[in-house]
Amino acid sequence: GRYEVIDEIGAGGMGRVRLARDPSGRLVVLKTALRNDVDDDERLRDEARVGLRVRHPSLVETLDLFDYDDGKSGRSRPVLVTAYVPGVSLLELRRVGPVHPLVVCRLGKQLAEALDAIHDARADDGSLLGVLHRDVTAGNCLIGHDGRARLIDLGISRSTESKALRTETGLLRGTLRYLAPELFDGGQYSAQSDLWALGVVLWEALIGRSAVSGSDAVAVGRICSGSLMSLDDGEVVEPRVARAISHLLKKNANERPRRAREAAALFAMLEKGGPRGQSGTDSADELAQALVWRAIGGPDVEGETSAVVIERAARAFADEDLMTPTGP
Repeated sequence: GRYEVIDEIGAGGMGRVRLARDPSGRLVVLKTALRNDVDDDERLRDEARVGLRVRHPSLVETLDLFDYDDGKSGRSRPVLVTAYVPGVSLLELRRVGPVHPLVVCRLGKQLAEALDAIHDARADDGSLLGVLHRDVTAGNCLIGHDGRARLIDLGISRSTESKALRTETGLLRGTLRYLAPELFDGGQYSAQSDLWALGVVLWEALIGRSAVSGSDAVAVGRICSGSLMSLDDGEVVEPRVARAISHLLKKNANERPRRAREAAALFAMLEKGGPRGQSGTDSADELAQALVWRAIGGPDVEGETSAVVIERAARAFADEDLMTPTGP
């Protein structure tokens, strides 16, 4: 009775998601397990344990976890409450077309910082919990109306506090086309496998399409061969941003950044114009907002058309090295 349900947002995977209002009038999201399954309920509690411990501006905030009696199962079932952030997923945003490289840099910085916060989560005694996201995808990266990127859905994250039962060795979790090569060869999930998934997300944003098409078998072959960053005829990308992304997509996990914060620093440097010190931060904010509004068919940004904002942001990012973009 604490929350007034307003609308059904969606259902899929393991969760049912509804928009609601809390007693103060704030919009929130309620998430419950889709199936009446003890382990799925425990996974939702795992998600809450991680979310309540980790706070970062680029993570959708976890607000509450409470139990209710569904009147059917004869046991209490959990409800996870998170902040409501209006916006679009990166999957929806890229459907409009390739995302401007300046925004890709901003997204890379913010999402890598969010991953670093997850990986650095600690128990009450200060020990690392070993939290991994394990499902970084374009659909799980939300771009708010404020232009900020946020990671969502910690539903299959793992930590030393996880209590869900399905922990069989060799069981792959996550979205196949974002899984790192080592996971198909008996390797373990790691910070580097999360960074690989981030690399796929950013590459897809830069080219405006899925990195891999075709059957799952074709996708696995492309992933394991380390050949995701190919371009179709006529496609061009900003070379410095492509090179930065390529560090996340090294076939050998040991060649990827050791920490997510290292990737965040790399994209932050590119966003500011690299060694020339040209700052594009303000333009990145405006441009991200303009792209979101364009994706949802919303109003212009601060009285200007999104096209004008995009052109100004492009000028802020451009220098002599970027006037003729080439493939990676």
